[in-house]
Parts: sequence; structure tokens; C-alpha cells
Amino acid sequence: MSRPFVRYPAFVLAGLKSLSLEDSRLASLYRYNILDTPQEAGFDDIVRIAAAVCETPVSLVSFVSFDRQWFKARTGFDPSETTLDRSVCAHVVRKGELLVIPDLTSDSRTRDNPLVTGPPYIRFYAGAPLLTPEREVLGALCVIDDRPRPVGLTEGQQDAINVLARQVMVQLELRRIGDARQRDLLAALGASELREQFIAVLGHDLRNPLTAISTGIQMLQGRPSTETTDRVVAMMRKSVSRMSELIDDVLDFASGRLGGVFHIKPQPTHLQPVLEHVVAELQSAWPGRRIHTSFALDLLVDCDPARIAQLFSNLLGNALVHGQAGGEISVRAETRDAVFKLEVANPSARIPPETFERLFQPFVRGEAARAGRGLGLGLYIASQIAAAHHGELTAHWSGGRARFALVMPSAHPVPEQIRLTH
Repeated sequence: MSRPFVRYPAFVLAGLKSLSLEDSRLASLYRYNILDTPQEAGFDDIVRIAAAVCETPVSLVSFVSFDRQWFKARTGFDPSETTLDRSVCAHVVRKGELLVIPDLTSDSRTRDNPLVTGPPYIRFYAGAPLLTPEREVLGALCVIDDRPRPVGLTEGQQDAINVLARQVMVQLELRRIGDARQRDLLAALGASELREQFIAVLGHDLRNPLTAISTGIQMLQGRPSTETTDRVVAMMRKSVSRMSELIDDVLDFASGRLGGVFHIKPQPTHLQPVLEHVVAELQSAWPGRRIHTSFALDLLVDCDPARIAQLFSNLLGNALVHGQAGGEISVRAETRDAVFKLEVANPSARIPPETFERLFQPFVRGEAARAGRGLGLGLYIASQIAAAHHGELTAHWSGGRARFALVMPSAHPVPEQIRLTH
């Protein structure tokens, strides 16, 4: 049974600042409020990629507290935490850099570890430190095998696990930005110059680690292709895509809450290929789900096509996450009487009206999201994009389906040559 989530009081954190280096490290760990939180897809993706890249049965995201190590994400390992006498990751905390132990039975630091001398009889370990911007080590991203590996990790595997450890810290920063206290800070920053500087720094610091991950993907692509590397590259691409969407949502939210607006660049647009492209992208990520589309788009729509694609992607992604797995998602779009209408519907258990009233508020998430998907900003941002286009986004439940509908002005007949190409 996991421990209840504890949010440490501010006076406790303040008192720790004046203590030892270890207490300072622990204070940094507690500030992230990560211990004993539920599973989250972003962290789960990382351990699956690490295990695949390093070809090990076990991978863990481990945070080392004062009396235990707790696993935010794990694959191939059942316990959610262990005592420190069973922790190899604690040695990564002390070392502060990548630690590779080819045979745990031959190393003085680990040969007496209960996980080495008893079940599950681990033999190989490699762990990369989880470093804060202040270079304090919160724990490790590690891979474990039940057989010794005299050669340890290849250079490419070492690079990959270090890159993925940095990705863990990106996830932590995103969580912290989504915290209610951070929202209060954003609301208090009103000066235009400070607002612009804050958003610029936020975008820069969050996007930099994605560049490192993209480099890791290119590194793997440069190696001989195998079924394993192809699968790993696909997993990493999906993780990068998810991170990019989260960053876009956070930046849009920050811009709006800091007094900015959702900037749009309207132009007469034939939206069918835009919508079809979004469907194709999400269908490739959810190959087992059925998406039925019906488009009757005879007018060009005055809109920002990139923003409409973002809105539609949020609606369709929401349907894929929250809709019943075996049901068909329907997408209808039409232009009629100088109006553009878009509807996304998915089969769903009955949803009370009061739930729909809150869905377009920021940081409101459904059950699937609370289990680890997203920050609860997608529908809020979709509603803001609709408003920026002088449109309206609504939601209701009827006939066993949750329905999201966008209505906004449109104009201009679609030229014949464009109509013939689609």
C-alpha cells in the first residue's frame, strides 16, 4: 500500500535551507511534491524507452528520500519503494554522475545488498542522476538486469540514459508549473516587459531538453536498424510529440494569464486537408481506435489554420483518451450559411451537466487525466482559440455520447480547383 501524499509545510522547507548539503538536497526533492503521487504517462514512457534502449528487463525512476527510495515509474519491478539498505540508486546520489556496475556481486558497495543476495537477485545496474538546475541529485533513472554484463553499456546507451534522465526533470518542471501556487505567481506578474521575459525564458528552458532527446533519436537512427531500435525511435518520437504539446499548452496558458492574448493570423482556408492531417496523426498514435469522419466543406473559412488544427487535435485527443475503448469516434465538419461547424463525439457513460460546466476551466481533468495524461489545459485552450475566432465551443452529453461542437463564422466559396484536389 502506498503512503498518503504529503505536502510539506513552507516552514519545514525554510528550516531545511540552513542545514547540511543532504538536507538541502532533500528540501529540493520535497519542493517538487512528487513523492507518493499517482502514475503518470510521461514518466512511464521514459522507463519503457530506457529498458528498450539498454535491453534490460527492469527500469525505474527512483527518488531517494531520507529513509527510502520511491519509484515514480517502473517496469519489470513490482515494489513501489524500498528501504535505503536495498538502494543502489543512493550510490548515484552520492556520486552525482552516471554509475555503471557490471556485476553487483563483485562491487564492495552492493555485494551485501539484500536485492543482490536474495530475490530478485539483481546482477547488473546502471543509473543516471536526476539533477536539478542547482545540480542537486534527487534520485536516478536506472536500468537493472538479473545477469552480469561485463561490457556494461555501450556509448550510445550511456548517452541515451543520460538524455532520458534529463527528460525526467523536464517532466518535474512541467508538474511544478501546473501547480496552483505557480498559477498564482503567473497571475501576479502583470508588467508587459516582465511578462514577455518570463514567457521567453519558460519556452527556452522547456524546449532545450527536447533538442537533446531529438539528438538521441538521430543517434539511434544513425545506427543499423533493428526491430528494437525502430521500436525505441517510435516510442521516443511519441514522447517528444507529447512533451511538445504540453509545452505549447503551458506557454499558451501562461501568455493568456499574464495579460496576453491568443494570437491568430486569419486567412481564407480550406479546412478539410487541415482536419484530415490531424486525424491521420492521431490515428497513427491510436491504431486500434475507430475514427469516422464526414466533411462537407464548401466554403473557405477565415481562420488561423494552425490554431484550428490545435483546437481540433485537443478535441479529438480528448475523445481518444476519455471515450470508451471499443466505441467509434465520429467527426463531422461542414460549412453552411456562412457558418463553420465542427463536432467530435465519442461513446461515453452518462456525464452530468455540472461536469461539462467545468470542462473549459484550466487545470480541470477527467479520471483518465488524473491517472497521468496531460495538465488539464487542452479544453481550456481550445475554448480560447474558439473565442479568438469569434466562435463558441460547447459540450454536452446525449444518446450515450459526449459531444463537443465548435460554431464560428466562415465566408468565401471554395475555388473549383481546390475542391477537385480533395
